[in-house]
Amino acid sequence: VEDRAAEAQAEPEAAAAAQATAAATGEDVERARPTLGEVEIDKAVEKLITTGAARAIFVSPEGDEAAASSVLVAREVSDAGLRVLLLDLTASGAASRPMLDSGLFPGITNLLASEAQFSDVIHPDLYSDCHVIPVGTADPVRAMRAADRLPIIMQSLTTAYDLVVVECGP
Repeated sequence: VEDRAAEAQAEPEAAAAAQATAAATGEDVERARPTLGEVEIDKAVEKLITTGAARAIFVSPEGDEAAASSVLVAREVSDAGLRVLLLDLTASGAASRPMLDSGLFPGITNLLASEAQFSDVIHPDLYSDCHVIPVGTADPVRAMRAADRLPIIMQSLTTAYDLVVVECGP
């Protein structure tokens, strides 16, 4: 609470200083604060850790670039010592590609299409201790016929991991 009060008090002063600098240089100033519905990465990580959340669902209507937020959160929570898995449900693999440097790994579509088992679709992130289930390589139409299995899959994952981060994409 004290931090919020200090932040609220300092915010107008910082904004005024930025506006004065902008006026002197002739530049426009855009505030770097989250808008409605946005969450800062460090605050999201802190909240997930302190509340002991089992799942974090990300919907990124802005597109593939916004999927980076879920990757950053998953990595930060993993770096804090929790067992974390990111489940990439984007059509393009936007969340898992940067974690695996490829989109050619078996993943959730393979699991849903009964072409693979859990051990085949869970991969280590190349840049953190986080694990990832990518989109996969199976036919998405065939995989979606078994979408009713997703709750069972999620239950299994939340049993095995401290946190399951789900990136849904747009």
